[in-house]
Amino acid sequence: MTLNPFEQFIALVHVDQKINTLQASINKIDKEREQRAQIDVAHKNTLSISREKVHAAKKEVDAQELEMKILDEKEREKKNNLERIANYKEYQSLKAEVDAVKAAQHNLEEGLIGAWNRLDLAKKEYEVAQQTYQNQHAEYEQAIAQDLSSIEQKRQEIQELLTQRVEKEKSVPAEWLEKYAIMRTRTTDPVVPVIKGSCSACFLTVSHQDMQALERHKLIQCKDCFRLLYLPDGMQQQS
Repeated sequence: MTLNPFEQFIALVHVDQKINTLQASINKIDKEREQRAQIDVAHKNTLSISREKVHAAKKEVDAQELEMKILDEKEREKKNNLERIANYKEYQSLKAEVDAVKAAQHNLEEGLIGAWNRLDLAKKEYEVAQQTYQNQHAEYEQAIAQDLSSIEQKRQEIQELLTQRVEKEKSVPAEWLEKYAIMRTRTTDPVVPVIKGSCSACFLTVSHQDMQALERHKLIQCKDCFRLLYLPDGMQQQS
């Protein structure tokens, strides 16, 4: 069945509404992708911080082990010297130095144990963070793949609708298209149906004269919100 110009115009409006809905869905998916990317970066940063903690703890252990090694060498050297000293006064002085080194070793041992404990804890935290990130990142990549597939599908639908739109425009008077284009820059719903005798956007009661014009498939603008009006029931009666 061939549609008259008014029916083609309403069909064109419905095509645009579908396109807008699809584009809004794409925009929503894009926004969700950005949010997912931010979460993924946050998890990656957490993993990086955890890795740095391990690195710092390892440096602390290495530094204290090096210091312990130096003290051990110093202790051996002083003990060797102690064995070669015959003078009692010198012996007592060197013995005090050996005791001081031993005290330093004892204190350092406690610190080294603490450093090793911190390293072990940092490693465990890193393992948990690494596992969390791997699981989250796998989910992120899967979600992104689904998003891209959905976006591609919707873009194909939009392209098909745009092709339909071109065909429908050919049967619509240029004056209507011009008014429609102007209203589209002002509102997201430039064409609305009349429901129960009122504009379905602003609810202004449509005059009897305009209702008659709508039944004859004339393009009428709402006297309040200036949207373009159509009468679904009237259109059906005329089909």
